[in-house]
Amino acid sequence: MGVSAFDDSSARNERVVSGAMENLLSTTLGQLIERNVLEVFGERDSERRESVINELCGELHLLRSRRSDRRSRRPECKGEQILKEAPGLIFRVGGPAEVNHDLGRTRWHFGPNGVASVVTGMDVAVFKEGRIRHCMPF
Repeated sequence: MGVSAFDDSSARNERVVSGAMENLLSTTLGQLIERNVLEVFGERDSERRESVINELCGELHLLRSRRSDRRSRRPECKGEQILKEAPGLIFRVGGPAEVNHDLGRTRWHFGPNGVASVVTGMDVAVFKEGRIRHCMPF
C-alpha cells in the first residue's frame, strides 16, 4: 500500500502546529478589537486611553463612520464624547471577536452595568502588522 502525506505523522503535526498558530493569531487579533471597545471607547481616563491607542493602533489609525473618514491618532474622540454625555453607562463586548485573516469584528453593548443595553453595535477592523489599521463602527 502507498503512503499519503496524510498518513505521515510529521505532516499531521505540521497541520496541527499551523492550525494552532492560526488560532493564536486570530485570538490575538480578536483581543485587539475587544480591547479597542473596552479600553479605548470605554475608557474614561484619557491618559490610559492614549497609552492603549499607542499599543493597539500604532502611528496611524483610520476611523470610518457613516459621516466621515478621519485619519487620527485619537480614535476615541467620539467614544470620549459619548462617555461624558452618559455617566454611569459602560461599553461591553457582546461575545468573542471573530477574525478572518486581517479582518475582525466584535459586537458591543452600551448601557448601565447589569441591565439591558441602551445601544448595541458592531465594530469591524482591518489589521496590519498585528495592529488595528482601520476601524469601522456600525
